[in-house]
Amino acid sequence: MVPFASLAYFPLVLWVLLLGLLCVPHRTVENVGTSLVGVLMDTAVIRYGLKVFAAACVLLSGECLRSYLSYAPSGNPADAMGSSAMDWLHRQEAKEGGVVFFMNALLVVVLDRMYRVIKETHKLALHMEVLKKQSVQQGQFAASLLSAGKEPTQSTMPAGAGKEDAAEAAVRKRKEDEASKVVKGSQEKKAD
Repeated sequence: MVPFASLAYFPLVLWVLLLGLLCVPHRTVENVGTSLVGVLMDTAVIRYGLKVFAAACVLLSGECLRSYLSYAPSGNPADAMGSSAMDWLHRQEAKEGGVVFFMNALLVVVLDRMYRVIKETHKLALHMEVLKKQSVQQGQFAASLLSAGKEPTQSTMPAGAGKEDAAEAAVRKRKEDEASKVVKGSQEKKAD
């Protein structure tokens, strides 16, 4: 049996309180819980220490299970007076220690995952608020452009900039004719 199983109640109370703070739907209480759990989960040394703690709790839980199974009741009536009562007490202590250590390991993992999910949710909510603000601003900008577009606009192009003179038109026409002759000639060669 693990003699210090009763010491596992202190961290268990801490994990249950922190988990309770994270589960309360009130925004202020959730922020306090997130801040407190963030101190544990965002600090690298403490986070790895908690992983080691969870692994040790799983090992101690297994040791308590082994101890629980080793105090199997015997069918001998001579043991019915003294040792079987002590064996029963040791079995119950081992069972209690196994449950407490396993709950510690489980709550450390649950706190870590729940903290990560809440942190991601806050980040996505902030992103959604930014997108809403941007869409409202873009809608206002588009409305201002549409209202400004009703007035006639003045062209800033110089007069005659889009027109070509007769000499440029003749040169362009000649180049187009030469290109079409080359294409027709290559098609005739392929047909032969």
